[in-house]
Amino acid sequence: MNDLRLYIAARRKELKLSQRDLATICELPLGTLAGIESGRQVKAPRPMTLEKLAKGLKTNYMTLDAMVRGVATTDVQKQLRWEEDYYYKLFDAVMNSDQIPDNDRMMLLAKLRTLWQTYGDFEISH
Repeated sequence: MNDLRLYIAARRKELKLSQRDLATICELPLGTLAGIESGRQVKAPRPMTLEKLAKGLKTNYMTLDAMVRGVATTDVQKQLRWEEDYYYKLFDAVMNSDQIPDNDRMMLLAKLRTLWQTYGDFEISH
């Protein structure tokens, strides 16, 4: 969890945000963020907290989750790049298919966009 707290503090400073600013953006109590960054919070943050932090820090949830679980960053980067390639290929297949009705195509594209915004299309900054 030490990697997580160091990453959050460094990324927050990189974005020129105070703890209060980031807590507000993430809709988290300031004490929660301060506890994570200082190492006072011993338990791993809940997934919802990590999701909020990922959005506020403009990074990927999987990156933060991997730090909590102690997974190597290079493994996470490989997985994210694979998923990004997969989403691009899936997007192309949906757009170029004549066999998918327009209504279904729009629904699939909306689902893809949601997945992409949640798990992909973020700069891997660690």
